[in-house]
Amino acid sequence: MSELPNLIAGLLVAALALSSARLIAQAVRTPIPGFRRPRAWRVATLIAMQALSAALLWLTLFPPTQTLPAVELTVFTAGADAIATGSAVALPEATNAIHAERVPDLATALRRHGNISRLRIVGQGLTARDREAAHGLDLQFTPSAEPLGLIELEPPQWPRAGQDWQLHGRVHGNADTHAELLAPDDSVIDRAVIDANGRFVLNARARSPGQAVFQLRLLDAEYQVRAVHAVPVATRAGDPLRVALRAGGTNAELKYLRRWMRDAGLQLGSDLSLSPEVTLRDQTSELTAAALASIDVLLLDDRAWYGLARNDRASVLNAARNGLGVLVLLSGEPDRSQRQQLAALGFAVKAGELSRTVRLADHRNADATAPTGTNRLPELSRRPLRVSADAAQPLLRADDGEALALWHPVGRGRVALWWLTDSFRLVLSGASSEHANLWRDALSVLARPRATPAPHITPDNPPTGTRITICADADMRVQSTDAEPVTLLPQTDRNGQHCAGYWPHHAGWHTLQTASGEWPFYVRERNELTAMQAWRDRQLTAQLATFAGASHSPQASATTRASPFPYALAWLLSLALLWVFERLRVGH
Repeated sequence: MSELPNLIAGLLVAALALSSARLIAQAVRTPIPGFRRPRAWRVATLIAMQALSAALLWLTLFPPTQTLPAVELTVFTAGADAIATGSAVALPEATNAIHAERVPDLATALRRHGNISRLRIVGQGLTARDREAAHGLDLQFTPSAEPLGLIELEPPQWPRAGQDWQLHGRVHGNADTHAELLAPDDSVIDRAVIDANGRFVLNARARSPGQAVFQLRLLDAEYQVRAVHAVPVATRAGDPLRVALRAGGTNAELKYLRRWMRDAGLQLGSDLSLSPEVTLRDQTSELTAAALASIDVLLLDDRAWYGLARNDRASVLNAARNGLGVLVLLSGEPDRSQRQQLAALGFAVKAGELSRTVRLADHRNADATAPTGTNRLPELSRRPLRVSADAAQPLLRADDGEALALWHPVGRGRVALWWLTDSFRLVLSGASSEHANLWRDALSVLARPRATPAPHITPDNPPTGTRITICADADMRVQSTDAEPVTLLPQTDRNGQHCAGYWPHHAGWHTLQTASGEWPFYVRERNELTAMQAWRDRQLTAQLATFAGASHSPQASATTRASPFPYALAWLLSLALLWVFERLRVGH
């Protein structure tokens, strides 16, 4: 379309050139009997009138642009209490006390009022329905009073069974000083003090797979309940890790580690050498490429690693490059030749002046006081070693910050070295959950990645009647508890993601059905989290106003094309005069 004016102008110039050439040829040709040769002034007049007609025709088709004065429209949103002056509209969220033109949305207001180049937003801000219509306009935001109450809430996104999860939140106002997380049976799981910025973090653990609605209670200084909010959590079944354990002997550490693996439901295969003649094997596999590709983590104690043949070590390292997690447990202090064998894993090991006893950082929930006395975790033993590796990350730390295990990436996999020797004492001292958490976290870090990519649903905590954007597979359906399944029509964005819009009409659990599985998500009542919705609208509108102010200069004004009718009348008049002049006998 941008080339059309140039094309029309070219055609008009070509037609004018042909007509002028014909008139000039008539003026210079040799006269013959009966032919009246036009004089030069007549030819010039005809060419000028034709040029004028062509110019007026082009102006009729493409009138010139003209600058319009900037017109401001005041838009009242939720929480607005100002008085309307000049052009003003009120969105559905504005109170009935606002005396202004009521419109269903901002796009309708812009169509009705035509030439609007500047918006003045008053209240809590534009909702998601109207923010898209405000793009490209100069925007001034006059916010109302800040909302009080819960303004941020980040529930976990599909935690796996057995995983710990955290609930992050923020409140605005000084009334709420404590936060509590309650299980569906109303038992208190965790409590926290709200800090000076209004933020809090609550911890819990995902139990069995399924959907559950926890409760968040906000308390004042006298522990009186100020507000209660639902915290929906959809727990997915965890895929059991496939672990192979090889050891040059057995001890208490391996005994309790194997017991925890079986209790946790891991698929365990073990190969324990009790003596040169006796080996205890349970669903073990060879160290071939195919066998190593079928497991997620390979655990070896130092004796097993030192005793491997060279080709077996090469197979293990090659499997690590393809994604296998490898963990070597040190039960003794290595000598020079053994350090060289550990160097094949990428670790530089040397003796260090360190205490042999350590304590782990205690993450147990103590409601009011830190663990002291008999409640403290027991002292454990470590090898006094200094270990380093390229791009190494701590896998386990003592309470003083010293590393007790390190891992580093090898290709697509991870290789780790562990020199804590008696974590089983946690079980003997009654801290079996800490022992389970310790090994669960370690294996989760090292295990071969094979998780299914989770869909992306925005916004968080969606209410009914609000558009939800779902990015997942090309084939998506949403099933609610009170309606038939809805098939979504996704479009591929610039990043190759398949995203679709969905408008929930019922509160409660919904299920997103994709090729990768089912993903439950929770839809809240429209007015359930009013403070949070107001805060979100406020922040996003403020960002929109900031970007609009940076992209618009103060002198910017709107432009539009002038009316084509005056040029059309002038064109018709020029054609009439040209028609009359061509038929006059003068000028020959």
